[in-house]
Amino acid sequence: MTLPEYAHELTTTQFIGLAPILYSDGDEVTFKVQALWVLSGLGVYRWKLLPAEVINRCLPFVDWVFDKQAPLKITKQLITQYKKYHGPDSDFDNLKMAEFHFSELHYKAILNGNNEALNDLAAVLYRKGKKKYNKKLNPDGDLRIAFNANEMAYYVKKMQQWPVKVKQAIFLWYDACREELIKNNPLVFKNEDKDFISQFETGLYGMMRSLAGDKLGDVNHIENMYVHTAMLEIGLMREEERYIESKLPKKPS
Repeated sequence: MTLPEYAHELTTTQFIGLAPILYSDGDEVTFKVQALWVLSGLGVYRWKLLPAEVINRCLPFVDWVFDKQAPLKITKQLITQYKKYHGPDSDFDNLKMAEFHFSELHYKAILNGNNEALNDLAAVLYRKGKKKYNKKLNPDGDLRIAFNANEMAYYVKKMQQWPVKVKQAIFLWYDACREELIKNNPLVFKNEDKDFISQFETGLYGMMRSLAGDKLGDVNHIENMYVHTAMLEIGLMREEERYIESKLPKKPS
């Protein structure tokens, strides 16, 4: 029995199997036993044949999954496709602002205890592939059809039929990518402007509106901008604002 030792060694099946454990609160020992079973890859019959002594000796090998000092965070896209629906790339690499806006609304709802919003989050992120698309060449950088908020209700019904653990894994992936995005863009997310932050808390329309103008185009254009590009633009705006402020004469104390 060979066990993975790091998050990047997890397979798609293992990540989905761990999702209900990482998503929930419960007895750590019980969760460790469950995690060991998931990571072992053993079927029900072979798992039940394992002596309790062997299981107890192996439990320390899954401690890394529950390390509070370094929580398990996976930004690599392990669920690239599920039931003919395709997900975004690793690290939000091809996520656009409109998707991010709606994802944030549903992400906040999940954090507030609305587990039905797991369906909404999956419906924003996962879509059918483009017809006759050259996946190998990938000319558009995204094989998914374009996001359309008006189609959400239809796709949410599809996602309701997915296993809960798959949607929990999607949430965990999104949460990890989101945390990495915030960490890498401190000027965007750790700003003294409380109004700007409150706009982020209720979606990203305010953020998109702040980018709209003669230079980058209207809000509709910003909606189709890649998230990483938008973060770069906002960061540059913040740097320019700080530079201008630094050149202004200081008020006498």
